[in-house]
Amino acid sequence: MPNYFILLTFACMISCTTEVKKTKKIVDSLQENKTSNLENKIEGFVEGKLLYDSKCSSCHQKNGAPEVNIYPPLKGSDFLVNNQDKIACIIRNGLEEPLIVNGKKYGIQMPGFSALTAQEISQIIVYINNAWGNNYGISTVDKVKKELEGCQ
Repeated sequence: MPNYFILLTFACMISCTTEVKKTKKIVDSLQENKTSNLENKIEGFVEGKLLYDSKCSSCHQKNGAPEVNIYPPLKGSDFLVNNQDKIACIIRNGLEEPLIVNGKKYGIQMPGFSALTAQEISQIIVYINNAWGNNYGISTVDKVKKELEGCQ
């Protein structure tokens, strides 16, 4: 019986050491890239949520999935995935033409938010791209500025 105890203890020690090494590698990697996308994503996500809650959630709901099928969902939205280059312009200028999201046609007009800055739009995009299980990446202020220059 004591031999099993020693063997089990040794196995646990090896396992714990391996996990500590993996965790240290991850932490070191994050520290090396402190100004990386992760930091931008976290900051943009927090600020974006505040902006989303005040500007967007009355139609798209706090959970990104309106119960009434008048407004298109943002949660799990194929339109959002496939039109990343248009989202900044839609937020700034609104949308008048119908669009198809996840196979369903939505014809309601979306008002624009012309007073929002490129940074605020970028933060909203970071939030909607990463909330509710979405994993569509981040948006930078420079990218949004460039996209807004091309808006019609």
